[in-house]
Formats: sequence, C-alpha cells, structure tokens
Amino acid sequence: ASCHGRHVGCDGAPEWRCVDQACFGEQLYCSQCIVEMHKLHPTHFVEKWDGTHFVRKRSWLQQLGLVVQLGHPPGVVCPYGESAAHDFVLYDLSGVHELSVRFCGCRTRATGEKIERRVQLLRACWWPATVHLPNTCVTFGALRLFQLLNCMGKLSAYDFLRGLELFTNNDGLDPPPDRRRLFMYVVRQWREVKRHKRAKRGHHEGGVFATGQGELALQCRACPQPGWNLPEGWENIDPFFRWVSLSLGVREIGLIQVYRYLYCMFLAVDANFRLSNHDVSSEAADPLMGDGWGYFCKRHGEDGYNTHVAKHANEEELSNCSGFQAMFQANSKRTKGLRATGVVGVICGRHNMWRPNGLGDLQVGERQCNVDYVLLSAVVSFALLLLIVSYDIACQYSVKFWQRMQGLPERLHLQLGEDDVWWKIPYFHLPAHKRKCHSPYSFHWMKGAGRSHGEGIEENWSLSNGAAKSTRLMSSASRQITLEDIFGAQNYARVLALPRVLLRRLAVAIKEGIQHKAAFDAFTRGLKEARPEQVNEWE
Repeated sequence: ASCHGRHVGCDGAPEWRCVDQACFGEQLYCSQCIVEMHKLHPTHFVEKWDGTHFVRKRSWLQQLGLVVQLGHPPGVVCPYGESAAHDFVLYDLSGVHELSVRFCGCRTRATGEKIERRVQLLRACWWPATVHLPNTCVTFGALRLFQLLNCMGKLSAYDFLRGLELFTNNDGLDPPPDRRRLFMYVVRQWREVKRHKRAKRGHHEGGVFATGQGELALQCRACPQPGWNLPEGWENIDPFFRWVSLSLGVREIGLIQVYRYLYCMFLAVDANFRLSNHDVSSEAADPLMGDGWGYFCKRHGEDGYNTHVAKHANEEELSNCSGFQAMFQANSKRTKGLRATGVVGVICGRHNMWRPNGLGDLQVGERQCNVDYVLLSAVVSFALLLLIVSYDIACQYSVKFWQRMQGLPERLHLQLGEDDVWWKIPYFHLPAHKRKCHSPYSFHWMKGAGRSHGEGIEENWSLSNGAAKSTRLMSSASRQITLEDIFGAQNYARVLALPRVLLRRLAVAIKEGIQHKAAFDAFTRGLKEARPEQVNEWE
C-alpha cells in the first residue's frame, strides 16, 4: 500500500491515521504527511499501525515533529521564534494534549516590543493559566463547554477533567500531567471576564472598576422598570384608566390605586440551607473581585452585609404562629466548621428571575437581620407604586419590618409608605399557618394577583441545589463567582423563554377571562332578578 497524501517526495510507509476520523476518511498516511495535515489541526490525536493493531499515544504528533507556531500563518516559521517549555499542556474538547509550541519573537513596528506570550495564546483562542511563561492552556471551546455543563448539569471541574483524561486515553496506563489547579485558575478568570463582557463593561469610560452595585446581574425584561421598559409619563393618570375604574364599579378610590397594579414589583423571598460553605481558605488568600457587582449583596464596608449582621449576632427570634423550619432554625447554633449555613435569596415573583444584589450568605439560620439586608438590597433602586413581597413566614417577618429598616444603611431605606408594601404567604405554605393568617396573607384575596402563587423561588432552588456538593469546600470568593455564574445562566434561560411563556399565559388568560366574565355576568343577572333592592343598595 502507498501513502494517500500528496506531499512532494512522499515515500514513507502508510501506517498513520487520525483517531475517530477527526480528519474525515480512513486512509493511511506516512509520518511526514500526517504531520503536514495536522498543522491546522494540532489538537487531533493520531494512531500508528504496528502490524496487528493501531497504537495510540497522546504525544505522537509531538514526537513526529509537529510544532505549533504562534503569531504567524500556518506553515510560516518565525525567524526569531522562542520555544515554550517542553511540557506544554493544552486542554481541548478532544482531550488533553502535549504540544511543542513556538512563540513569535518578532518586534512590532508600532512599539518595537515583542508581543507578549499570553497575548499570542489568547489570539489563538487558548487561555493561559499564568501570565509569565505560560505552559498550560485551555481552549475557548473547552471553557465554553465546561461552563455550560457546570451551569446546566452542575458538573464539577474534577469530573469534567476526569472525562477529558479518559477521552484522551481510557485505559489509564498513560495519564496526562496533572494540571487541575491551573485549570481552576483559568475557569475562575474565564467566568470573571465573561460576565464583565456580557455587561458591556469594556465599553464604559471607567472600565471594569467603575462597575456599580448589581450591574453585572441580568435583569428581568418583563418586570416594570422606569427609564427602561415603561412609557414616558407612566406615573401620570391616564383618562383611559378613569373609564376602566368606572366600568368596574370602583367608587371613592383614587385612580392611582387602579393604575398601580400594572406598575408594581412582585418579589419572592426564601432561604436555602443546602448551599452551605465550609470555613476553608480565607479572603486574604483568595480575595473577591467586585464586591456586590452581581447577584450577591455587598459584603464589606461600614454599610456592608457582614457589618449589619454582626450588629445583631446575639438577638433571639421567636415565633407565635407557624411551625416552619425557618423559625426553628433562626437561632440554630449548628455552625461548627461552616462559613455559611446557607443562602437567602430574592427573585421577581412573576418571572422567577434572580434580583441584582438579591443573595446573601446565612451565618446561623434564617434570621430577620439577614433577610432585611438582602431584601432591601434587591430593591435599592425601587421607584414603582407598589411592592408585593411573598415569604414563607411573612406574618412574623412583617411585624416590625419598618422599625428594623431604620437600623439599616440609609441607602437601603424604602421610599414607600407602609400601605404600599403588601406581605403575602405562598400557596403551599399558607395551610401550615394559623387560621388568622389565611385571609390577610393569601393571594386569593389580593387585587391584581392573577395566577401568582409565590412558590417560584422553590423551583429556582431546585435548579441550583446540584452545585451544593462542588461548592461546599470552595473558598468564599470561588464559591460566590461559581454560584453567580449558575444564577446568571438561570436568568439568561428565563429571558430567552419569556416570549414563549408570556404568550402562553396570555392565551390562557384570554380564554379563562371570557369564561369568568360570562359566569360573573350570569351571577350578577341572577342577583338583580332575585334581590334587586340589595344589589342597588350595595352599588
């Protein structure tokens, strides 16, 4: 048999082929041709026929003389090239590779300086683990795949790397170099850069460090937000709503009362004790970049979350209503070895999207001082007419809320009256409360509730609980950026689904609205026929 390559002077034995037909076809090539073919595909694996079977090695191409030249077109060798370390390792979708890499040593015309090695690698879509003399990289494709699997399937970095190693060679006889720690450095950098890029921070005059509180969080597109998705003059009374109010039989009620149901914020609050975190590492060894820039609230500073919670460390909280675990665990002392016993979170109750600065760690249990700060951080820029808050223990939590709010930083104070904040209890949790709570805290009797039930945050927790095992032993900063990436992926999925979800809800609302109106009209006619005097008196 002869080599199927077209290399000039090809006379080698045809005993090489690309693994798994990464290069389409089953033809055999000589060593010179197989190297020439893979100058554009250095992350393919090849195998050699030894007379009885094919032998596969991770470094075959490197041993055959393939050198990846950076900074120049394929096939062009830099006259001033600088070789990378011999143990250069690249993590790719196809596996773990050991490559021979040459950096460009040419000087640029503009500055007369060499292009930094990290820049050359990034231009090749290889993310370096270190800035100085990098010898470990991860391809952008591998990073995107890991980020997607981690956010959607909660796959840990250990399992992902183990899968790549077995995909490279599943007999375990020739394990690749262990660069797991470096891989985690790359993932951390990737998450940080991607979330800043998605928030358009690169186009801001002040750059990354001018990022404000919550600006890296993806906000709900359907919730009313002044200056964004509301018409100009929305706060003014429209004559159309005067007609609506009269047609509904509303008497002696300001038009603003009818109008505000369309421009209210509906929030759901809950705590999750599965997302705990052990007290490993420290913020000095692993500092957090961007305190309060994303979904977690600001932790440090005089007006930070940690400072506020520390002021109430010795307060005891008692319940005279429900027997929920939230109240029993409010003063829990089972915190040995834990930095955080869980997380308290806030979402928009209608569309199940995490609010900016709407997350915070729990140091003991589900205490009111923790919930106060996180809830008010999530609505720090609130400028609507009505706020509706759904919480498992709203009957207890709301009792001294306004009094407790005065002890928080002024920037977190609500610019609303007590009558403009409504407290409700989710459907599923309401039956466990005492009967006196059923009417005032039920969604059934709330004007403008629609089909809201307040249990959406439980669904959100179910989507993130899979990350509990992998984040439990992370450092505080690494855990936070990982969870924020997961919560951000949930928000992104919600945004993409909004057109479909809202259209489906609209179709159901129109159909059921017609049915309910017909039933209401029939009921009204029956009352007028049976008890006309009482109907006239009521109207």
